[in-house]
Amino acid sequence: MGKKEKNTSIAQNKLIPALKAEGISYLNGVFISHGHVDHMGALAELSESIPIKEISYATGSETKPAFRKALKKLKKAGTRLNSLLAPEEWSISSDIKLKALYPSEVGQGDNRDSLTLYAEIGQISWLFTGDLDSEGELKLLQKYPKAKVNVLKVGHHGSSTSSSSIFLKTIDAKVGLISAGLDNQFQHPRPETISRLKEQNMIIFRTDLDGAIYYTEPLTGQGSFKRIMEK
Repeated sequence: MGKKEKNTSIAQNKLIPALKAEGISYLNGVFISHGHVDHMGALAELSESIPIKEISYATGSETKPAFRKALKKLKKAGTRLNSLLAPEEWSISSDIKLKALYPSEVGQGDNRDSLTLYAEIGQISWLFTGDLDSEGELKLLQKYPKAKVNVLKVGHHGSSTSSSSIFLKTIDAKVGLISAGLDNQFQHPRPETISRLKEQNMIIFRTDLDGAIYYTEPLTGQGSFKRIMEK
């Protein structure tokens, strides 16, 4: 996502080549944060080239017409549909665990209803909040007031409506990952959000400037991040 997007398929030009370059021919599971097109629009096309065994999403997201259409196509192709509410947990392997923290009530697939995942991968803890806004972050903290993580996937592409100061201070993440297209119309990430991240002394990676961000976790457990700039 490091350069301006042309009017071409995200699945064909980004997702599929990246996955195939890693030798991935199928996906055991995919988590969709919510029903907005910028978070699920390439899903059906992706599944045509790389089969998906199971799709997990917050209950209510399927009310969005585009997402409902994609789910119908995936189900026809044999993909299992897992509509869920928090809490729900998955033990992928001895050193990879996932837990859905939010939402616990049926929503409408909007930003405030974003599926929020906590992950432990080796020795590193992660938090993925989708497009969750500051109100949702507060609800999350009310349920998990002592939540601490190493890495935060920064909410809503770095929008000013997410990543509140109290949220960032509480979770105490050391690394922030921001997904945003170069020169996007919303001007994400917002300067005030970047300032809040820097106030917490976070190391920031952002796809608009850094290109693709890879994290590798070798057997030693000493993982590292790598920027892959697009040419």
